[in-house]
Amino acid sequence: MKHIILPPGILLLLLLCGAPQARALEDDHRKLNRAAVTASEEAISAGRKALAAAREALPKHPDDGNAKFLYAVIAELAGERAEAIRTLREIIEKHPDAKAPGLNAPASIVATLSLARLLRESGDLKGSLAAYEGLQQSEGGETSLYGRTMAHLYAAELLANQLGDKEAAARHLRAVAELKTEGMRHDWAGVFKLYIGWAAYELAVLESRPRPAESRELIKSKLLFAYAGPQQLEFSGWIFTPAPGFAEGTGSLNEKFLRRAAQSMVGEMDATMAKLFSAMAYFQHERYEEVKRVYRPLFGSDGFFAPEAGIMLAWVLTASGRKDEAGAAREELLRRFPWYSEKLAELDFQRPPGP
Repeated sequence: MKHIILPPGILLLLLLCGAPQARALEDDHRKLNRAAVTASEEAISAGRKALAAAREALPKHPDDGNAKFLYAVIAELAGERAEAIRTLREIIEKHPDAKAPGLNAPASIVATLSLARLLRESGDLKGSLAAYEGLQQSEGGETSLYGRTMAHLYAAELLANQLGDKEAAARHLRAVAELKTEGMRHDWAGVFKLYIGWAAYELAVLESRPRPAESRELIKSKLLFAYAGPQQLEFSGWIFTPAPGFAEGTGSLNEKFLRRAAQSMVGEMDATMAKLFSAMAYFQHERYEEVKRVYRPLFGSDGFFAPEAGIMLAWVLTASGRKDEAGAAREELLRRFPWYSEKLAELDFQRPPGP
């Protein structure tokens, strides 16, 4: 039996994608989109072929920020990081109002998060921090606020773990933890409550305080997030990653690319998201041993998503006929995170996980 899971980014895609984005792309846009998918699903050599095709199409649309964003994605996937960085800077400077492909969100937001991630991966930590802090000055509605929120969280992670400035990291975390969701649409409020809770957790860790208990609303948002996939990866520059293809069983490189995110030494937040999605992709294909190898260390940690990893571990143990181990996992979860008792009582572990 194959278990159906939502593709990554479904929550924000539902929030952000409007009818205009459903229209067919023009021929050259279609070529760029196809090239991006090709670059993500095949080896680096194939990615370079895709980059060559993109280089041929891009000059026809010199003022098209959308096309340039696709080009930047292809360049990174083809191993041309410097070219990707140059293109992302150009988008931010010259095309701030363009829309990111597939997301009804300003390309400048996604491009800035992508740029900051690439700079961080290449060792330019101060440049990465400057990009995150620049995005925090942006204005706009919920989509821009989402970008600012992510910039604060990533900046805090960078400052605490790599630059050694815990005081500055705490300021960024407080900026998120103190956000108010009153007046937001219900769907957006759920997204922000999750990040508010995540910031509160990271702040407690930074200040060596006990892990804060979580509300029923936050637990619901976390479980949905862990199940539905890491929309965060799309906004932080992993857009067009092969993860969706891996979930559909289209190729082994998808798994390798997702592992690159999961093994990231510079971004624990993104690594956690990649692990959660890879585990759900394994679950879809009934690769239960791989699922357990992902969830067990997440559950064994005291990370923000440790309780969700425990729930998902109990699910896969039940699905693989190891009900005694599943029961033990649930008991451990209740012992460590007693505020999950009500949610656990509601869950049916005999059916595939879902929202």
